Amino acid sequence: MVFDFRDFQYRVGNDIDLLRIIIVTFVEEMPQKIKQLEFSLKNNNANESHLIAHTIKGLAVNVSAINISKEAKTIERFCKEKNCEWALQKVESLKDEYKKFVKYVEHIMHY
Repeated sequence: MVFDFRDFQYRVGNDIDLLRIIIVTFVEEMPQKIKQLEFSLKNNNANESHLIAHTIKGLAVNVSAINISKEAKTIERFCKEKNCEWALQKVESLKDEYKKFVKYVEHIMHY
């Protein structure tokens, strides 16, 4: 699931203005987080990468971006196992899920 709109709507108490603000902020900030993660993984920094992946996972959960959260969780697990190479391979999937999320929310929110 790309985005659980009903879940997120519930999380923000049906406040559509707040929902939009949070989604826009998430969409604007996520590319930088993904770049930080990729850079950290390329430098084989498992601890830092684990923290960044955990942050991405948390942000995604907070906006009900289910697939982004799942990809970040997988990356987080690889980092915990000190396997930056495998984690780096999953970054492309994370980027793809982010693109799907953006396309989906643009379609349903018309922004």
